[in-house]
This record gives sequence, structure tokens and C-alpha cells, in this order.
Amino acid sequence: MKNVITLFFLMISMNGISQSSVDFNAVNPINFESYRSLNEINEANLADAYPWISPDGLRIYYTKEFSTGLEFVYTQRKDYQSDFSAPIIIPTEISEFTSCWLSVNELNAYVTDRSHLYYLHRTSPNSEFEPPIIIHLDGIPDYNFLSGPSLDRTQNELFISINETSIGYLKVVKFKRTSENSFSFEKYIELPFGFMPHLGQLSKDGLSLCVSVKQKEGHSKFYKLSRAYSEESFDLESFQELIGLNKLGGIISQLSMSSNMDWVVGITNSEGLWQNNDLFIVKKEFTSHTDKHRQPLNVMAYPNPTTGEIYINCGTSNVKVEIFNVMGQQIDRFISSSALVNYQIKEDGVYVVRVFTEHGIQSQQVIVSPF
Repeated sequence: MKNVITLFFLMISMNGISQSSVDFNAVNPINFESYRSLNEINEANLADAYPWISPDGLRIYYTKEFSTGLEFVYTQRKDYQSDFSAPIIIPTEISEFTSCWLSVNELNAYVTDRSHLYYLHRTSPNSEFEPPIIIHLDGIPDYNFLSGPSLDRTQNELFISINETSIGYLKVVKFKRTSENSFSFEKYIELPFGFMPHLGQLSKDGLSLCVSVKQKEGHSKFYKLSRAYSEESFDLESFQELIGLNKLGGIISQLSMSSNMDWVVGITNSEGLWQNNDLFIVKKEFTSHTDKHRQPLNVMAYPNPTTGEIYINCGTSNVKVEIFNVMGQQIDRFISSSALVNYQIKEDGVYVVRVFTEHGIQSQQVIVSPF
């Protein structure tokens, strides 16, 4: 048994710590090239806006403009190769419906009209929502428009965009829950100097905030802020442009992501008028590179030894992480959009953390002990 264990760690070391070439099974750089306009549901000269995509990327909830006004609708597709179905109106009793966010199970929704935030609940994805409950935003600055709500997995942290009266443009604001039907103003989401957040939405795991950044020339671009765990603030040092999406050009905004950002949906606008808002969808792809001039790997798991909680510094975002026990059995595997991962190992023992990045693979042995 001792020889088997030694051989396993030797193999991990040979394939990991000393490896600087690319493993083609690793997570390679993200490419957002596969853009598609959702022509099957977009309506000419009537706005299709504020999308929210389900974790599996098969359903989209959004705001659709009809000749009679704005409605909350959803559309779905049978599989990833199919078109989306004709949109179906979701009754809400909200006369000026503007934007939406849903929980992962799609039973809870936070929606807006131009001035208020509401909570909706239903007992199953196929049932109708119960009457809306108004949500109080305590301490909010004086504003004349709000939209784009987004919450973390616990639904205790709220991000929403407001058009503050004294400023005259949208800013992303963070609130904390104070009761079942109220949140309290906490702070504005600040970006590095020279960048102005316009609209933003959390990733499904709550560790990334993808924001539309309004620029002086009238165009907008997508950027991302990241954090290691949901209780901490977003780190300005993690501010990163989503280059592939920004190749779309023009006015782009209202981004929503499925799990692991496998699918991204948003809006494009050619002339800046509400009626020109159209939905698009992009699939995340991984591209292989054979460039031998790779940057050195810089992966580290700490503290080590640990009582169970570790931080995995991946050195870059969009990586694949695998955890092995001492027998060489894989106990977990996931993709992280953050460069710093917070992870909990429940049982004592010796483990190997293996991280796949665009620069190669690196592994580290971690000891979990109660002392």
C-alpha cells in the first residue's frame, strides 16, 4: 500500500509541479466567439431586454415590449442546438414591468418597475407567481429610476442599478437584507479610476459581478469583478475585461450568465433607443494553444497543514480544480471563475489539489489535521 501511495504522489508531482507545457485536457483560455442574435424571439422595433438565463442555459426570462406595454416573459429550448420557443407571458400584476432576477430553482423572483422593487414567489416552476410584495430599500439615495436586481445565493445581498437624481446616470448599488421585506443601503460598487459601472449581475455562484461599463463615447463594455467567497467585498485588483464579448462593439449591456458562465445572454443596441434592444446569446468555448513560451505557474494552497479550510491561489481566473485523496480517488472537481478559491475539506488526511490553467498544470499536497 505504501508503494502505491508513493507512486500516486510521484505521478502527480511529475504531471503537476514540474509541468509547464499545456495539457490539452486542462481548462484552456475562454473564448466568447460563438455569438448569436436571438432572432427567433427578438421583435423588430419593440424592445427585448433585461434577460436572466437559467443555470443550465435552457431558459431565459426577460422583459418584452408589446404594442400594449411591457410584460415579463420566458422562453425555453429543448437542447443547446435548438432555437428558443415563442415567449410566454408571466402574469405579475405589475403595470410597468422593467427587469427581473430569479433564484436558481426559479421559484423566487425579484422584479422592478421603474421605481420599485418587488418580490414574487411560486410553489413550482409551472405554477403562477403569487401577488407581488413590495421590497423596501432603506437609506437609498434619491433616485428616479432603478433596474437590474441581482442577489447572491442566500438572497441576503442585493445589487441593483439606480439613476440617482443628483448624478443623472446609472450606478450599481449594494444592499444588505435587514428583514424579510427590506434591504438597507450599504455602498456603491466602485471600479478603478476612469471606469463607471452601468448595470451589473452576479454569477450564479455569487463570486463574480459582471458589469456593463459605460464609456464617454457612448459605447459600453463588459468587465468582471471577482471575490474568493460571498462574504467578502469584490477586489478591485480582480477587475478584468471580458474581451471576447466586447468584440461585439456598439452598445452592449444587461449581461446574465448560466452556471460557470457556460452561456451568456445580454442585449445589443444599434442606435441607443429603448426600442432597439435585442437579445443575444454566447457560448463559452475553450481554445487550445501550443505556445511553448508559457508564464511560470504560481499555484499555492494555504494554510498547510490546515484544519479543513484552504485557500487555493490559482494565479489566474477560469481554471479547473481537482481534489484527490491519498488513495488517488478524485473527491471533487469544479471550474472556478475566480483566481482565489475558498474550499473546505471535511475529513482529516492527506490530499492533492490539482489546478489546470492556461499555462499548464500544477499540484500541491495538503495535510488536513485537527491540530
